[in-house]
Amino acid sequence: MAQIRAKEARAELYVNGIRLGGSFSTIHDISVKPDVTLSKKRFTGQARAAGDLDVMGMDVSFKTEKQDTIWSDLWQQIQNAEENGLDMPEIEMVMTYAYRGVAGVVSTITLHGDMVLKMDEDSVPQTGYQGNSWTGFCAWATPT
Repeated sequence: MAQIRAKEARAELYVNGIRLGGSFSTIHDISVKPDVTLSKKRFTGQARAAGDLDVMGMDVSFKTEKQDTIWSDLWQQIQNAEENGLDMPEIEMVMTYAYRGVAGVVSTITLHGDMVLKMDEDSVPQTGYQGNSWTGFCAWATPT
């Protein structure tokens, strides 16, 4: 079985049920990490410790390349909600993976549940393309 190449994965961002294109159609350098605490207890008389796994959610980070003002619009929407005590926009990231060598096999993972994003950087490099980097957190990573 061959390894999956980056081009065989796709990420899409949805806000309030609407897929964002434009600047968010070039999501790359994605990192998804479980936010987990693994505690171990060993009681008197026990030869081995017992583990307890507490999954609190998922940390996510990614980068985009500016193609329009959609990135700015989303950041303004997030800031306005925070500043005015309003509900944050409902954000979901859907990641789809295709597997080489196995015709028609595709898996999808949806990151969702109280997802909060923050823009880490708005970069204007000397050369190359302008972009943004984002980090966030959500409660669930659900395969479909």
